[in-house]
Amino acid sequence: TAALVFGFSATFWSQAVIAEVYTLHIFFFALNLLILLHWKEKQDVGDLKHIKWLYLFSFTYGLSLTNHLLSLLLAPAFLVYIFIKSFENLKLKMNIELFKPKFIAKMFFFFILGLIPLIYLPLRSRMNPAIDYGNPETLRQLFWVISGKGFSPHIAFSFKQLILGMIHFFNSVRLNFTVLFIIITLIGIIFLFKKKKLEFTLFAFALVTSSIVF
Repeated sequence: TAALVFGFSATFWSQAVIAEVYTLHIFFFALNLLILLHWKEKQDVGDLKHIKWLYLFSFTYGLSLTNHLLSLLLAPAFLVYIFIKSFENLKLKMNIELFKPKFIAKMFFFFILGLIPLIYLPLRSRMNPAIDYGNPETLRQLFWVISGKGFSPHIAFSFKQLILGMIHFFNSVRLNFTVLFIIITLIGIIFLFKKKKLEFTLFAFALVTSSIVF
């Protein structure tokens, strides 16, 4: 029900019916979130193959960055979630392998593998297409496009901008959803905090870090 309400909200619908990056960005966020939750579930039942889900997450997260750099702002939330869950199990003498260099190196490999679509940018640019944003034919121009230098004026890391970004977010929620839905959402947030604090931390971090973009 929540997914349907969100899918038909004014802001999301306005972006879904045009050629924009935000719909795919939401898809990758949901996919990465699903993979992490599945990884946690596999850990909780003692599945020894749970590490494969982190490899998959590394790949899909890298892939999400090829769509939009907003995914970079979700990195702190994802890392905190993985670290806290892994540290909990480390106390129980589980998941010791997650802190080994070999495991970290494998995650980094799959992350880089997800970035491979970026290679297409200079190849396509050399064909002189009608729309050639940034003309990424050289390493300098490719870095300019990948790093989002053209959008840097829209990103601020000040505390003031963080507060303004969160105000804008909550105002957008108010305009897109009814009072009843907002009340139900608040009840769900309270339930999440009481029953699943780790997942609450994940969503809270994602909200705060994403609010620096206005």
